[in-house]
Amino acid sequence: MRTPRLAPVVLLLIALLVAGCEEELPADPSRFYSDLEVLVVADDEPIGGVRVILTLYDSTNAFAERSLAETSSSGVARFEAIPPGFYTLEYEHDEIVCDPFRFWVRPSNSWVPSTMQREATCAYLRYGWLLWPGYLEFDPDTVRMNVGDTLRLIRQTEGEALPEPGPGTVLAPYISVWPRAVRCTDVPREILMPHAPPKCGTVVLRDSSRPDSPPIRVTESMRDRVARILPCDLRPEPTTGGFSECATWGSIRTEAGPGMEVIHASAVLAEACGRSWVSKTRRTGRTISWPEPFDGYARVEVEIVGC
Repeated sequence: MRTPRLAPVVLLLIALLVAGCEEELPADPSRFYSDLEVLVVADDEPIGGVRVILTLYDSTNAFAERSLAETSSSGVARFEAIPPGFYTLEYEHDEIVCDPFRFWVRPSNSWVPSTMQREATCAYLRYGWLLWPGYLEFDPDTVRMNVGDTLRLIRQTEGEALPEPGPGTVLAPYISVWPRAVRCTDVPREILMPHAPPKCGTVVLRDSSRPDSPPIRVTESMRDRVARILPCDLRPEPTTGGFSECATWGSIRTEAGPGMEVIHASAVLAEACGRSWVSKTRRTGRTISWPEPFDGYARVEVEIVGC
């Protein structure tokens, strides 16, 4: 029995109906998604091992989805099938800092590039230390007193009035600014992350009003000397001891010239007429006088009269 053949017109009609049905089916939106490649470069060199964090936000600008990728040896991190939306890119690495940025992937009913590309603006975190050497000085640096008087060495706070000396007492005020060191880094201000140390230039600007400014950049040759005074880690990489600022430690030695007797660290008795002197010397915890560049010595000239 022969199967009846359909007329060509009928076949054409069926084909048109089927095509119409296909057009009415919902299109797969992922076919309009594109991939994202992020190139991370610092000092014109690609950086491998950087964690790139891609965050998608919903229509209310609330966190919706987060994806992680790590850069290859060529400095590229790849994310596949990125749907339309608002995104941020962030970066995590111990030695570099990158400028996080935001961008839109617009919805489209037409063809989109198979791969979007972004390049991160990055810089190496060059850690260093800024040192304020501090200083010690008498003001004024000469005094006059009588035999039997006591010279009282008194630390003066800037802007604070000195006390009235009692009978038989002469004041020798001195100004003392203790040294300290601050960890900082040199990267462009616009890409310095909040958790990173402050920019060195920012620290200098912030503390430019200090009487012992400007600070000194700690070099490799200075580190051993500085470590004797400031008990903290002065390595160029991030510290592990939690020091964000280093304070000094140690002791002060008071000495006097002929005709003067040191009663204690802040009082010296005048015993004979003539010219003499009194000095203060800062020392480390091991009673070693501070080396350069620390200024830890001050001397006041004394004239003793009344004989």
